[in-house]
Amino acid sequence: AQSEAGIPVAVITESVARALYGTVQVSGKAIHLNYAPFRIAGVVRDVSTLATNAYAQVWIPYRSTDIDGMSWYKNIMGAMRVSMLARSKNDFAAIRKECEQLRLKYNAGLKDEEIAYRDQPDTQEVSALRKWANGSPDIKAERNKRLLVYAILLIIPAINLSSMTQSRLRQRVAEIGVRRSFGSTRGNIMWQVLAENLVLTCIAGLVGLLFCVLFALAFGSTLFSASTLMLLNEAPTVDVMMLMH
Repeated sequence: AQSEAGIPVAVITESVARALYGTVQVSGKAIHLNYAPFRIAGVVRDVSTLATNAYAQVWIPYRSTDIDGMSWYKNIMGAMRVSMLARSKNDFAAIRKECEQLRLKYNAGLKDEEIAYRDQPDTQEVSALRKWANGSPDIKAERNKRLLVYAILLIIPAINLSSMTQSRLRQRVAEIGVRRSFGSTRGNIMWQVLAENLVLTCIAGLVGLLFCVLFALAFGSTLFSASTLMLLNEAPTVDVMMLMH
């Protein structure tokens, strides 16, 4: 209701609240934006600049601004966009269906124009890959590119591991010969060698993953400094949940 009425209220981040009042308990207090008074309606946790579609330090109802007047092409095009949070990916089809129904309803009231969504609304993956509003990205091709890069990144250490395994087997030729002389079959020796290498590989992989996470947490502001919001002169924050997803 407050949003529809255009009441000048604002939601701010914890860092802004502390910078202004020294505490996060500031609901109901005043804040001035462009010399206009706004009442603080709530305080939320800081958002990482890596979340380019969600990042802000202050959120206000769009009806309390004149952004809806920044339109062109007979008020069809404008400077606004909408982000929708679905409960699960199973809701995507229903959301697209409802958006298409609203599009057709709006087009029915137009005379010489027609709105086209160009396969929108997008998922987060498609939105990140879409360069232009009038063209949909080739998701299959982009995924194949990523798979090729991942395959190359995995093949190189796999070759190194195979070389290390071969070296270890050469050093254990005498041990394998003793096992064979005491009746051990080739199958048993092969499975023992594979099991040992699998255990070592899993342990090394977990240790490597742990170090990668720790490194990203420690140097995340440098690793992800290419964010499109870095012009705000605020280093991106990175947490474990972001790295896991």
